[in-house]
Amino acid sequence: MKIDQASKNQPVNQIDLTPVNEKGNYATFNYPKGLRFKPTSAVTPYVEEFYFTARDIETWILAIDVVPLKGGNLMSDSDFMLRLNNPALFTENRQTVNGAVVYIMSDKSAAGFSKVAFLPHGSLIASVSLQGDDATGTQPLMTAFKTILNSWHWLK
Repeated sequence: MKIDQASKNQPVNQIDLTPVNEKGNYATFNYPKGLRFKPTSAVTPYVEEFYFTARDIETWILAIDVVPLKGGNLMSDSDFMLRLNNPALFTENRQTVNGAVVYIMSDKSAAGFSKVAFLPHGSLIASVSLQGDDATGTQPLMTAFKTILNSWHWLK
């Protein structure tokens, strides 16, 4: 079978980044249309979970969890503290999104794109994790990540 050079250089998949709204019990946000929703059932301590995937050169995985924030502050969240206490593996970045501080941890050891955003809100915290790689580079994943964070609104 002969593969022509033009098709060989085309991206494996092109994920449709058109925003689609998802509304849960605790938050609403937009995610890329090219990601497929995988139904999950939240199990304690999670109060809400969302899971999306898309096939690419490395499968995109978007996982969003909402859990009670033990102790009422970010420093009581073990997922956040694991990353914060390992600066050799993770880089912390803080951004203000819709008037709220969002803590973003980037995995230095991951090939491609791997970031987790922590969005504290009262007695809850959401973690938005996106990882994957794209034939065109990490820009589509960064665009998707920003779309999710910029559209995030807590409902409770």
